Amino acid sequence: MKIARLAGLILIAALTIYLTAAAIASAAAPEFIPGRLILYRTLSALLLWRTPSTRPIICRHSAGHGHITIRRFGLLVVDFSGCSSEEGSGCTVNSPGQSGGTIVTNELDGELGSVKKTEAASGVGFILLPTSGTTFATLEGTCLLVSPAPLVGTVAGEVTPVNGPASEDGKFIFNASSSAQSIKEINISGTLEKPRLRSLGLLETTESTSELATYEVSVEVT
Repeated sequence: MKIARLAGLILIAALTIYLTAAAIASAAAPEFIPGRLILYRTLSALLLWRTPSTRPIICRHSAGHGHITIRRFGLLVVDFSGCSSEEGSGCTVNSPGQSGGTIVTNELDGELGSVKKTEAASGVGFILLPTSGTTFATLEGTCLLVSPAPLVGTVAGEVTPVNGPASEDGKFIFNASSSAQSIKEINISGTLEKPRLRSLGLLETTESTSELATYEVSVEVT
């Protein structure tokens, strides 16, 4: 009888923990309001792709466009311009078929999620990945260790502002050092994802930039 009672108490405790965790995950799931398809554009003044053992690839400008829904990003394409590296004797870096330091991503999509405030001050982030396959973009340059070199994997950024008045402007921020992205884990609908970006023969790669996001209507992130 005591064993049966103990087993019952353990089962109830486990169920309580499970339901509490599920409720927390559900409550913490961030959203774009209003929850419908909304077009947006992004602009940034500087981007760095870095690895621990090579000189960074620097792009002077970027412009992107895509759409958001209640939690999703879709049809995102970003054009980077003025891209170069000081690796070796230095060179411009392009996508195949491009010139003058122009890199164009493949189509990307993604999803909103929750992150630790020690990793992103707003506590809200998003993960991006190629819509098809694993390649973000392909990099070519005479000074690169590998050329052409696919940029593959996933990357996470911060969304800001959150829990404020609706606005047509926001920011998407990618913070990183040469060896690690600031956001190391992101909770996507109760599943913890660990973003990982690689390039130049599968070297670990980080992305640093701050993008101004302009929505077609006023949007609130909650």
